[in-house]
Amino acid sequence: MKPFYLQKNNVYFVPILHGNFESTLNARNVFQEIEPDCLLLELPESLQTHFPEALNSLPEIPVILLERKETTYFILEPCDSFVECGRLAKEKNIPIFTIDADVENCPMSSESFPDTHSISVLGAKAYFETILEQEFKKSDEDILRENVMAFNIQKAIQNHKKILVLIGISHLQSVFEKFENCNVRPFFQQTKPTIGIFNLHPESTREVLSEWAVLNSAFENFRSNVEFFTERKIVEKDFGDLKFVKNLNSIHRKKTTEELIEEESWNVFEKFSKGQSREDLILACFETASIIYEKETGEKVSRLSKKQFLQLVRNQAKIMGKLMPRLFELLYAARGIIDENFCYDFWNLLTFYPYQNETGIFPTIKLDPESIWFGTKKMRVRRLWEGKGKKRPKFNVKKRKYEKNKGDWEKEFDADSMCSFPPEDIVIEDFGSFLKNKGLQLVSEEHSRTVPFQTSLADGIDIRETIRNWHENKIYVKENLQIKGSSSTVVLIFDEDKDENYTYCMTWLGEHSQESDMAFYSTNPEENVVGPGISRVEYGGLMLNSPPLKMFDVWNDPDYYWLESKAEILLLAAIEYSQEKFVIYVADKPPRSIFSVIASRYKRVIKYIPKNNLSPVMLKKVRVMHILSGHEKREIADDYIW
Repeated sequence: MKPFYLQKNNVYFVPILHGNFESTLNARNVFQEIEPDCLLLELPESLQTHFPEALNSLPEIPVILLERKETTYFILEPCDSFVECGRLAKEKNIPIFTIDADVENCPMSSESFPDTHSISVLGAKAYFETILEQEFKKSDEDILRENVMAFNIQKAIQNHKKILVLIGISHLQSVFEKFENCNVRPFFQQTKPTIGIFNLHPESTREVLSEWAVLNSAFENFRSNVEFFTERKIVEKDFGDLKFVKNLNSIHRKKTTEELIEEESWNVFEKFSKGQSREDLILACFETASIIYEKETGEKVSRLSKKQFLQLVRNQAKIMGKLMPRLFELLYAARGIIDENFCYDFWNLLTFYPYQNETGIFPTIKLDPESIWFGTKKMRVRRLWEGKGKKRPKFNVKKRKYEKNKGDWEKEFDADSMCSFPPEDIVIEDFGSFLKNKGLQLVSEEHSRTVPFQTSLADGIDIRETIRNWHENKIYVKENLQIKGSSSTVVLIFDEDKDENYTYCMTWLGEHSQESDMAFYSTNPEENVVGPGISRVEYGGLMLNSPPLKMFDVWNDPDYYWLESKAEILLLAAIEYSQEKFVIYVADKPPRSIFSVIASRYKRVIKYIPKNNLSPVMLKKVRVMHILSGHEKREIADDYIW
């Protein structure tokens, strides 16, 4: 995409939107195209020596503090036009001059500009020309500053052949028209500020930068060509045009984020440089946050959730009069559509800047958003907590433990002594009982009848039938007929596994009379080790049968080899092992008709319940389980299970 600038003789003017990536990209492209021998920046003249000095700190982000009656902070983030062109100038030994006037109260621009996302669609020329056509309100101090800048440009012309000038877009047109005829420096009372250079604290980089920290990270990684991490074992998964990194073993969240910055910044920035938009970065971060979230919670972010997330952030951006959402809208949507754990992982990714350290070449300063920006918003995110008190301490977040040496936790596994985690057993048993009762209730409703009220209300008034026959002036009541038989077996299918993603098959016998026998297929325990001898898996499907100690290993039963899927194996086993008349079957679609024939031969009845009729929250809760290597692991499992 062709960059935009204004030219008069040997002076090139570039419009700037402060702290904006698309504007910085345009300025960078102009710099590389014209190859200037002098760089002029719209910064106070008092920063002539301090600004180049502060650039030496990058990629660690420095802060220049100007103290007058009010304190002003200038954060030198990589995605700022002044910073990027200043760094390019230093790399080529090109002189840098700050040309703005030192005034007591620098007016804050109140102008609102179109969303810079449109630059990626319309191009820089169409975008900036549209803005330059409008008239900007100017104060006396604005006019003074423009005259001083015009004089300094005229002064630089005498000593340089090709000058690049970076000026805020609200001042550009005025300075462009004035500089040739401004030979006398305007007289005004200068106020020299007290200036200090500081290193920004790593925690502050998450909150006070103009652009998302991850965008600064991607840009910095692209321009500096730095390899952060040398030893890593990763596998790349292809998601359309972008590739996302997924570690094979249990990994620390920060390491995953660093891998994103290292591997993905090239693809994302390449799309930017070709004129595409920052939406690629949002999608990349969302997909990678989904991988982190799945590793930590065992729950997948569905395609539906992703679609709803994108719809919500689009609508929020429209309400704000923008084309792209801000950080707050992204986090708000992540929390509302998925949950607060995902919101935290998404925030941790979007605000990640790996270059910053607590100690640097300058003293460290910690800044809060209220010190920098007006109208900041706060969002509360409540993650998983430990402790049973009613009042939760402010930072009492349950911290995940990590293995000291890679592979130590896998060594704790013993294939001959696998067992479950009792709190999860209680949850799945309770849910199984709920499904049995729901199935029997549906069977009862199918056998119910509606009759006119005579002497008894029976099982309640049938409102629908009463209204339908209102002209008869009769009240209709519902009678649920007593059904014979109960249910002892439940089959719950989350995924029929046509793609063979759930390769681990197991049959467990109940440990006591209150626990059912269970056959299930799930993800491989070796893929997600979360503790010493503790693995997190996700059910593809399961079958519960009571009373316990009645079930053979259904996965190795030769009578089931003719069946087409794991779900059908569980259903046929449920029919054969059921002690009661009704077999409850929960899945996305009903079983093949042949199973009704088989069930009738065993004098059983299959009651199908569509999975969509159940609570997604409850299904999400019961789908994840942990496999422990021995009963002794139950004592420590709570420290590693989320």
